Amino acid sequence: MRGDWPDNLLLDLNYVPQPANDTLESEIVATVKKLLTPTESFCVFAFYKSGFTYGEIAHYNDYGLDTGNIVKEVIDESLLRINKYLSLKGLTEPIKPKIEQELRNITEELKQNNKYIKYLLDQIALLENRLILLEKKAENTLEEESNQTPVIWLDDVELSVRSYNILKRAGYNTLNEVISLIEEEGVEALLKVRNCDKKSLKEILDTIYEYTSKDYRPNS
Repeated sequence: MRGDWPDNLLLDLNYVPQPANDTLESEIVATVKKLLTPTESFCVFAFYKSGFTYGEIAHYNDYGLDTGNIVKEVIDESLLRINKYLSLKGLTEPIKPKIEQELRNITEELKQNNKYIKYLLDQIALLENRLILLEKKAENTLEEESNQTPVIWLDDVELSVRSYNILKRAGYNTLNEVISLIEEEGVEALLKVRNCDKKSLKEILDTIYEYTSKDYRPNS
């Protein structure tokens, strides 16, 4: 939305508010006609007063302006010339400083946006690193779990009544507990279990190998 004539033109001319002036519009019209060529005047009035677009002005003009971009250039150059004239009379502020300030504002805004973008990128990098660590931890956990022997109850394995009773009476309910004893104290620790002789020891070690592939048998 470009606003209503002549306020829309005054805004783009960087107009300085003045006390009420009933002849303001006529002064603007006179200034435009005084400073601009017929082609430039047509473009300015068609754009600001009649509300035509650059493309429409290019399509309907009789001045050889072929494209909307050419029309825009004509209007921009016209505004600079009008602004320079009116700024000398104290009616407008020079456009150039205004544009420079807008550029500075945009540049500062871009810097702030870049800082925020950098912050977001840093956060993304941190999250990616955390994800990698979590994935590695999960892999290690799976590997550890795969290396662990599942719980094997004595009631679920084939042992003679004698060997079964020897282990149960000693407080062992799983092969895992027997394996832990062997790994902590050695195979000889089983011989210290009450009534466990070499024959029972061999049967227990054979059973462990059969169900877990862990071989604690002497000379195996």
